Amino acid sequence: MRAHFNPPSEHRTVASNWRALTRRTLFNIDSSQQDLPHLVVNSLIEQLAGLLSSCGVGEPADNTDNIRKYAADKLGSLFTAARKLNKMIGENVVSDDLMVIVIGEGHLFDGEHMEDAYARGGVKPNQRVVICTTDLGLCERKRAGGEKILLKSKVVLRDN
Repeated sequence: MRAHFNPPSEHRTVASNWRALTRRTLFNIDSSQQDLPHLVVNSLIEQLAGLLSSCGVGEPADNTDNIRKYAADKLGSLFTAARKLNKMIGENVVSDDLMVIVIGEGHLFDGEHMEDAYARGGVKPNQRVVICTTDLGLCERKRAGGEKILLKSKVVLRDN
């Protein structure tokens, strides 16, 4: 029913420990670079400025100045939060595997594993067929067995 992007097939404990070690090492390398947050934020600002310019909004230099003026602090906070989340997922959750969930075309809607991305009032999603996934889901595969849906996939459903 679901498609998972499965982790490699080595023994789960070995894979989890290698993953944690790799992330911890990369985190230590990153944290040894004092100006890394500044470099990442500058790169994000330049990329956003270029994106806005390519969409017809201002010139890259003006966009860069405006983003730096109004959003640099928020981008820095976003980078810090992403690093913390990366650390928590990679180092603190080593006994379970996290898997991305994609619902394939043609499956019947199942409210336990998915949400209707374009839910309309009064229209029941049950007995409707999935066209595609719009937002990926997240599942935790327990070491002791079983799975827990952390985030349901959002899907587009075919009208009957």
